Amino acid sequence: MNKIQSYRELEMEKNRLRGVLVVQKELIITDFQFLKEKYKPSIQVLSVAARLLNKDTSNPLVSMLVNVAGDVLLRNTLLSTSGKITRFVVPLLFRKASSFFFSPNGNSILHKLTGGWKKKSNGVSEHETRDVS
Repeated sequence: MNKIQSYRELEMEKNRLRGVLVVQKELIITDFQFLKEKYKPSIQVLSVAARLLNKDTSNPLVSMLVNVAGDVLLRNTLLSTSGKITRFVVPLLFRKASSFFFSPNGNSILHKLTGGWKKKSNGVSEHETRDVS
């Protein structure tokens, strides 16, 4: 706009800039929503990978049992004839991935697979009560 000469022109410019600000905010919000939808599959893959690489420490007994199973079963029996690098890497990956499968907090794959067959307190399974429409 041209040089502001009066208070009325200043108010008009202020209102115009507020309108531009509202439009820009809406544009930014829609852009972020678009980016969230566009990258949603890759974000899900990264979250699964992060869960695989980080051990769950909420239940130390399960962690200890998995560590022992990884050492005894994998390293000493199944991988006894393999190379040194394989004997080191495979139990490490097993320990990391086991918390993904056997997590006690209800977010494990094992819980999700068996969750539909468990009975509720009223005697009806969760699978039967789901709405399929």
